[in-house]
Amino acid sequence: DALRDALAAVHVPGRLEVVEANPVIILDGAHNADGMTALAAAVAQIVGERPVVAVLSIFSDKDIPAMCAIVGTFAEQVVVTRSASARATDPAEIATVLGAIGIRVVVEPSPGRALAMAGAMAGAGGAVVVCGSLALLAEIRNIALQGWSDRPGMLARGNAPEIVKKPER
Repeated sequence: DALRDALAAVHVPGRLEVVEANPVIILDGAHNADGMTALAAAVAQIVGERPVVAVLSIFSDKDIPAMCAIVGTFAEQVVVTRSASARATDPAEIATVLGAIGIRVVVEPSPGRALAMAGAMAGAGGAVVVCGSLALLAEIRNIALQGWSDRPGMLARGNAPEIVKKPER
C-alpha cells in the first residue's frame, strides 16, 4: 500500500503535465509512435470533448508518417514548429505529411509563437497538446516555468486546474 501511495504521488515533468487551464495546455514527451499512442489514449480522459490543437516537432530519425497519423486521432488542427535540435525535421516536411492525411496544419518555425498560435486557435474552450520531441517539450516547458511573461494570466507552474481530469492509474 505504501508503495502504491508513493507511486501515485509521483509527478513526472513533461508527462501529461497540465500547465494552463484556459485553454488547457498539456506537455507530453511523446517522441515516437508508441509514446504518441499512449498520449492519444490519455488526451480524451484529460480534456473531454474540448477541441484539441497540437504543437508538434519531430526528429528526422523518427517514423514521421506514423506519428502524424496518431496525432490526427486526437488533434483537429496542428501547428508544426521546429525545436532547436539539429535532429529536428523541417516543419514543412511534417506539414506535408499531415496535409496528405487530411489534417488541418499551419507552420510556425518559432516554438514560442507556435504555442501562442495554438492557444489562439484552441480558444478558451479548447486544449493544446505539445508533443513529438523532447527537445520541443524542454523549450516550451522553459517558457512555462519563466511565467509566460508574454501571456499575462498564464500559470507559472504546472498545477493541474480542477476542471481537468487526470487519467486513472
